[in-house]
Amino acid sequence: MDVSFIIPIYNTKEHLLLRCFESILKLKDIEYEVLLIDDGSESFVEEFCEQFTKEHEMFHYFKKNNEGVSIARNYGINKAIGDYLFFIDSDDTIVTDIFNKSSLNNQADMIVFDLELVDESKVVVWSSFECNSGNIKSEDAILAMMYSGRLNSPCAKMIKRDFIKENKIYFDKNLITGEDADFILNIFLLSPSIYYVDKTIYKYWRSNESSRKRMVSNPEKLVDNYVYHKLKKISIVDKLEIDFKEKQNAKIALVSAEVKSIFNLALDLEQEGLLSDSLKQKIIKAIKDIELSILVECNYFTKLRYNIISKEMWKVMIGIGCIRNIYLALRGLHT
Repeated sequence: MDVSFIIPIYNTKEHLLLRCFESILKLKDIEYEVLLIDDGSESFVEEFCEQFTKEHEMFHYFKKNNEGVSIARNYGINKAIGDYLFFIDSDDTIVTDIFNKSSLNNQADMIVFDLELVDESKVVVWSSFECNSGNIKSEDAILAMMYSGRLNSPCAKMIKRDFIKENKIYFDKNLITGEDADFILNIFLLSPSIYYVDKTIYKYWRSNESSRKRMVSNPEKLVDNYVYHKLKKISIVDKLEIDFKEKQNAKIALVSAEVKSIFNLALDLEQEGLLSDSLKQKIIKAIKDIELSILVECNYFTKLRYNIISKEMWKVMIGIGCIRNIYLALRGLHT
């Protein structure tokens, strides 16, 4: 068996499931299985998936209690028998003409591809690395994660199942955001052999619905997760054998990303009417804990976001939120 596709499902609409499944059915050159992990969905998902698996023997359906996407993926890892694992979100699709035997011949621990980001207004190709196809050093992959979010997803990657199992790498069930990046970073830290193919293999159909659900369900934990990821990544950068300037640049990128994430979270919480006084204090503390020697090297917008929160300029934030809504509405990304 060449590849095990692992698809966690939670109340995904039938037409999106069909779009996802049919994209896989176009595969011709490899042996594969598709593991549908139903994470406690409503009955319509079970009915649809059971009927589909009756008609397509390479698809296998598993029903479990709702415990979150990380546990669902871990369940799939333990059920898989393919040489490589490939994770797909249930509302996304794959580009099947890139899947072939030659892609698997180099036997790398991880094969990384590009992906397309698709939303209502545009299609953007996300290149995983700024280079042509070839071998990638794990240190370079780690640094690339510090500068960009394009490597964060477990999707658009084929990962050797034996490498995952032997090293006991699983998704962290305690994280509600950043669990994907944490999983990939933990792989890179083990110095796997990595091969990059500069072709698009995955279409990510953008939706803000899942992000909103996480925000509404546990905003306090979201803030904690942002801080955790930043501290973990800075600790990793400190241990890399690179010069001081490169370390500093990586830390600047990390701090800028954290400030932007926390600022946008505060904006979203304010507009949802969820920005309580206790949450404000938690957000202020997270911002003020940022190392000032790194912050002073960040750009104007990072410093502006930092000052708005640290100085508790909430009315200014409300104004920025209104402007952002107008901008997103004009681009067709907000309703």
